[in-house]
Amino acid sequence: MNINAIILFTIGCLLFVSCEKGNEMTSEVDTSITDNLVDTTCMVYLPIIPEISEFDINGDSIADFMIIYSYADYDGNGDVPGAYLGRLMSIGDNQVLRKSSAPVLFQLGLDDIKTDVEAPLKWDDGSTHYLVSLENCGDDEWSKNWFPYIMEEENPSYLIGLKLLNENLNEIGWISVEISKSDGIVSITDKGML
Repeated sequence: MNINAIILFTIGCLLFVSCEKGNEMTSEVDTSITDNLVDTTCMVYLPIIPEISEFDINGDSIADFMIIYSYADYDGNGDVPGAYLGRLMSIGDNQVLRKSSAPVLFQLGLDDIKTDVEAPLKWDDGSTHYLVSLENCGDDEWSKNWFPYIMEEENPSYLIGLKLLNENLNEIGWISVEISKSDGIVSITDKGML
């Protein structure tokens, strides 16, 4: 083995040990501070994309909606970096309450969720509703954090109105979601039927 390689290896080991000395290692990482920061810094890493999750809103053991993650190429030919997007997708004919020309995440109260709504609210039967994104900055660089897909002030959680259309029966429900900026996971923290 080359003497230079041995010296570099030894220096690297010493630096690693000296940097770690005195640091207490824990299995839990407190992300409460970093989750509240808006940081558009890009860094080189391979992102870990969350798994698809399905959920049943009305308790009939049949999935009504799902959250999926996939890569979107912004210009369609790969010339411009895209993003990984976390989306709420309707299963069957189910619908999501939206505000005209706005993302699905917006200020909403339980009293706003009803069968018949007035503009600017509308029931959308489209199958894709963006919730979160992780931007590709180019090459192997990605934004440091995932970002909620919003046009309004950011909140710790969001209420989403849902309409279930099953065999000529309309049911109205809701979910409350939280979005982790560190890993992009959309968690359903509460749900219910009205």
